[in-house]
Amino acid sequence: MDPTPRPTPEQYRRQRRLVDELLRHVEATGHPEIPWRALPALAEDFADDHAVLTHLAARWSRTLAAVLDPVFDLAPDDRERAAARITADLAGRLPALHAVLRRYADHPAVRDARVVDRARSGLAGAPLHAEHVPARWAAGAPAARRCRVRARLRTAVTA
Repeated sequence: MDPTPRPTPEQYRRQRRLVDELLRHVEATGHPEIPWRALPALAEDFADDHAVLTHLAARWSRTLAAVLDPVFDLAPDDRERAAARITADLAGRLPALHAVLRRYADHPAVRDARVVDRARSGLAGAPLHAEHVPARWAAGAPAARRCRVRARLRTAVTA
């Protein structure tokens, strides 16, 4: 039996709103970390990093699964290349989510989700997290702050 009870629909909606707020905070600050101090409401709905990262990884997995469908219509030789391209595009569309998952890539919740994603997709060699965060991640930021954001993200992505 699963030790963690499934959230009620109300709890899930609240958790989703909190995670949306977390991702807006990450986007605004450029720090791809879980901001427990900045968002104290997180502690009310999520027990620890594992719970938050499980929620974030599940969001990434659902979105990735939705956009990977066209890959299976391709020839086997083209599938992994197409999956890599789609994953990079998804990272560009969801840069804050991608940055947090890259920051915590070694965490068991994120690692386990990647294994499950690969198994579900049947694309064992395809990267299910992009290797970089696109420059447009910081495109809306003022020029001076944009450089700091890129530098932080470059450090977070390569770390």
